[in-house]
Amino acid sequence: MPKISIIIPIYNVESYLHECLLSVAKQTLTDIEVICIDDFSTDNSYETAKKFIETDFRFSLIRLSNNRGQSFARNIGIEKARGKYLYFLDSDDYLDYNAMEILYSYAEENNVQGIFFGATVIGESKENDSTDISYLKCCNRVYTGNQFFIELNKENEYQSAACMQFWKRSYIVESVIKFYEGIVYEDTLYTLQAILNARSVMCIGNKLYNYRKRNNSTTSRLSGEHLASYVIIYYEVLKLWMNRKNQREIEEGIRSRLNLFHRRINVALGYIGNVPEIKFKEEACTYLYKILVQTKPQFKYVKGISEEWECYIEQFSEIIVYGAGMVAYEVIELLQEKNKQIIGIAISNKKKEQDTYMGYPIKELFQWENYKETALIIVATTKIHHKEIKDNIVNAGFKNCIAWE
Repeated sequence: MPKISIIIPIYNVESYLHECLLSVAKQTLTDIEVICIDDFSTDNSYETAKKFIETDFRFSLIRLSNNRGQSFARNIGIEKARGKYLYFLDSDDYLDYNAMEILYSYAEENNVQGIFFGATVIGESKENDSTDISYLKCCNRVYTGNQFFIELNKENEYQSAACMQFWKRSYIVESVIKFYEGIVYEDTLYTLQAILNARSVMCIGNKLYNYRKRNNSTTSRLSGEHLASYVIIYYEVLKLWMNRKNQREIEEGIRSRLNLFHRRINVALGYIGNVPEIKFKEEACTYLYKILVQTKPQFKYVKGISEEWECYIEQFSEIIVYGAGMVAYEVIELLQEKNKQIIGIAISNKKKEQDTYMGYPIKELFQWENYKETALIIVATTKIHHKEIKDNIVNAGFKNCIAWE
């Protein structure tokens, strides 16, 4: 039995795959098996993976006969795995060379079922630049799954990415924890189930994973598929919540996940521009979808408009909102309630399929240059990006800019 089974779903990542697989081949802990599942790639990803299979006996390669999605590929990997521990790696990212050795040592020394760890974030553009993902306040202590879930939510350190988790295989298999197939953001449900059923889990401060934040990755594009996935996730999380209603702190944490996906539903609708008809397998999902698109999330990212701000905004007859995510959605709603004149949305890098958001035209910042003197730009993003974005706007020659607090 190898110490670790590393499972890597592969789909059309020829530009990144060699670096990914090389980071696995060079792990300082060598007693591993590497299960690559090619999800019917149409580029040269399969050929790249095949070269590693031919030179390293620890690698195996399964090629699916049609595209089934990342969840299906990961579940195949779980079935084939023989290692004591399981690790899932995304094929466009890569590991520090000592990642598996560190994780294995922690798991054995502390006798835990699962370990969470941090990542270095690599953005392909300025818009995708973001801070690294770290665990700072909950580190190096063994928790029960329930305790861990409560602490992560209390300290605002909850992360659901499966690639930043390391689990004992016997626990995952015996608990029948699998990835929900046919959706995006499948890590959400997997992580909730894994944590809440765990006997022992911990997190460490090490950043062992290198996460490449790509403009065209599966989770960076909004579509009808995303909208349907959000509804399914909401429904499944709602069922978890119903089973935990007598545990107040856990219930609050689960409710925050529900609110997150309710907001994501609103944002997706803002991009799509209408309420598309979606056929769900479960009738309850269809009913829930109708309710969610007609209601607003309980919790908000942004506060209301103060009198001081309203007086300042009142001076401008043209407003451009910078941002097109969940913060921007709520800012636009507030401005609409106050009958403010929004003329459009500014973002750093416009994708071809992005034409409108909540009915307003989306343009890159330079395309709004005719409004440099007259319009007010309101930065509606997470606070961590405010200074950099405001500096970019001012350097581009725009005279009036504020960041929504």
